[in-house]
Amino acid sequence: MIVRSLVLLITAIPIVLLSHHMAVLLEDGLGRLGAPVVLSGVLIAVIVLLPETITTIRAAWMGEGQRVTNLAHGALVSCVGLTLPVVLAIGLLTGQTVVLAERPVNLLLLAVSLLLSLTTFSAQRVTALHGAAHLFVFVLYAISLFS
Repeated sequence: MIVRSLVLLITAIPIVLLSHHMAVLLEDGLGRLGAPVVLSGVLIAVIVLLPETITTIRAAWMGEGQRVTNLAHGALVSCVGLTLPVVLAIGLLTGQTVVLAERPVNLLLLAVSLLLSLTTFSAQRVTALHGAAHLFVFVLYAISLFS
């Protein structure tokens, strides 16, 4: 277990450091364009999650509902169970402050997303209305980035 944890940290450190430099470049570029600075974090997250997103969309297009659920949960577990603790640990080791969902709007949207996910996954059958509700919450989040 200790060896695996060390390997995880050793492989995550270059990624975190590169993403930090990428975030600085993105913040500078977005600042020059007049876009909100928080957009850089969203762009980095999109880049990181793009392969899983493409695979999930392909599975959904082919009607493989179980595979879609497995991919979505796998991405969630890897993010919450691995990425966030490693990023927080590296932040502590390097003395950098890591801020997650710093605005009340983000916390509210997180709570709504969790309740909506609970409703969706406890339903006997997932419908297009469930998907539309999730897309609506995502649109609200995107709008909140620019306010």
